[in-house]
Amino acid sequence: MAHGNDSGFWLIGRFCGFDTVTTLKTWSVIATAVGFMAFGLAYVLYLVVA
Repeated sequence: MAHGNDSGFWLIGRFCGFDTVTTLKTWSVIATAVGFMAFGLAYVLYLVVA
């Protein structure tokens, strides 16, 4: 589990007052969204450059 080694995971969980399960659910959704956005940006840049 990469989340356990990520200091941001624990920081956000403590800052927002979430328990570990809620932080894991929230962090997973955010990480997935960031991944899709990065893929979309790379695809758009590919279309512009190619």
